[in-house]
Amino acid sequence: MKQINTATWILALLGLLCLLPFIQPFHEAPISSLFAEWQAFLILWTALLIASFHGRKITPLVIPKIALSSVFLLVFLMFQFVIRPPEYLQQVLLPICYVISLYGAFQLGYWLRQHDLVERCIVWLAAFFVFGAVYTVIVQFIQLLWQDFSRMPFMIPRLAGYNPYGNIGQTNHVATYLAIGWAAAHYLFSGGRFPLRLYLPLIFLLFAGIVLTGQRSGFIYVVCLSILFWRFPMKRNASADSSHRSVWFCAVPFAYLALSYLMHAALHYMGSEFTSASQRLNSGWDERLKLLQIGWSLFLEHPWMGIGWGRLVSYEFLKADVLPTLPANHVHNLILQLLAETGVFCTVVVLSIVVLWSLRFLKFVASPEKQFVLGVAIVLGMHSMAEYPLWYAYFLLPLGVLAGMFETGVVCFKLPSRLTGVIARGASFMAVGVLFYSFFEILYVTDMYGRRANIAYSRTLHLAELKEIAQMPSKLFLEPYVDYIDSSGRALNTENLSENRALNQRLLNASINNIVIARQSIYLAMAGDQAEARITFLRMKKIFPNRVLEMLGMVKHAAAHADNENLTEFSKWATEAASQK
Repeated sequence: MKQINTATWILALLGLLCLLPFIQPFHEAPISSLFAEWQAFLILWTALLIASFHGRKITPLVIPKIALSSVFLLVFLMFQFVIRPPEYLQQVLLPICYVISLYGAFQLGYWLRQHDLVERCIVWLAAFFVFGAVYTVIVQFIQLLWQDFSRMPFMIPRLAGYNPYGNIGQTNHVATYLAIGWAAAHYLFSGGRFPLRLYLPLIFLLFAGIVLTGQRSGFIYVVCLSILFWRFPMKRNASADSSHRSVWFCAVPFAYLALSYLMHAALHYMGSEFTSASQRLNSGWDERLKLLQIGWSLFLEHPWMGIGWGRLVSYEFLKADVLPTLPANHVHNLILQLLAETGVFCTVVVLSIVVLWSLRFLKFVASPEKQFVLGVAIVLGMHSMAEYPLWYAYFLLPLGVLAGMFETGVVCFKLPSRLTGVIARGASFMAVGVLFYSFFEILYVTDMYGRRANIAYSRTLHLAELKEIAQMPSKLFLEPYVDYIDSSGRALNTENLSENRALNQRLLNASINNIVIARQSIYLAMAGDQAEARITFLRMKKIFPNRVLEMLGMVKHAAAHADNENLTEFSKWATEAASQK
């Protein structure tokens, strides 16, 4: 019987890790990236499971030094959980899953280096990145030119007022993915796997997709990657100072600008409008600065241990009286986010480990593989200074695999080889099992949110939701979303007031949502706590100024049906407060 080449299976799975989550059509509720990230986790752990059975020889436990960042984060998160328990277990459980999976990605990347599979693996990854990027651009053009098409298999329509976003659903993610796609195409070209006649049309196609996103970061990516490709030799056997082939990359940013002007003029003539990067140049800065101010203020308040992972939204609500407010769960800056949630000690340790890895990485001999990894790191690094791509598994895990491939420093533990194998295989089996088990939980929750979006709400619907919640196999990962379905479906009256108020308060301690805040102000008013009810309503007004009238309608409706004098008085006050600037 012919032996199965497990290395090929692993490389194919890693290729799918760079493809499937990005072409997986997103859905709006409860988390737009839920299925895509679940796919990323499942693919990675399946590859790790196969790798644990690859070959007969099992080596002692060897941890690449870059993986120590994951180990330290894991220990720190558990320490935070002990000294400052969160409202929901999921607030610490989910980041632990990300950190453990990142550790697995580092280990898998280092395993590929140990088995001399780096070049072969990057060829696979680059090919899948290119395919996914091309598919994304095709979807973008269909969304642009055929906005009203009904839902097609593996393709989603574009919402009115939005730039084409492919199946990823976020234009900033599309721009980043297409920039990585260009780095992948250049790697294949520099290795002689792409002819020039295919490479040039391909990069202009990817540039067209970046232009369609309207992202200001697109031009920055093009400039940085052009400099990178110019400074590195294009061929594997080229000398380090051979720049006559790559000097033309200095003209690439100008070609990108020319393409953006031509596309804008052509699409305007055709009647297909989109918001260009130049039109967005002076917008959005105020929100960014507010987020940075929020992050910095929270860091100064808890400089050593941070406010706790995933608690930014609850602090935004509590500090709404004195800080700028935005309904965001991230300050859109990787370093400041770590400082705010984990404190200076954890941030310095993690960043020090990453910097030391970077120094070891730069010592590698120049090669197309090194250039590709550096290009991916540059794109995701810049994106992380203005957004949070590494909070998504489909960006985080491929980067972890690439980083593990270019690690030379290791920490060895003297464990029996057999025990090492048991740990690796046991962890992989457990992770895959948990992922399969969690899939049913995901189906239940997405089904309930989907019905909320498509069916007029009624008491009958809520009873059906409660029955479905009772049938769920578990609420291990998505309990806050289940509680939101339960809480937001309860009648706003004095019946079970204490229970309803406690459940809604629990949600308020873990999320920032205009409906949750407004309902809490109603519960507080019915309980006679007018002062706290007014503070809560004013915070909601400041955080969600565009939803005030809608939430005021909820207050008036509750006051009309609850037969509660306190709530009637609060409704009159809320009407006056909503009209004031």
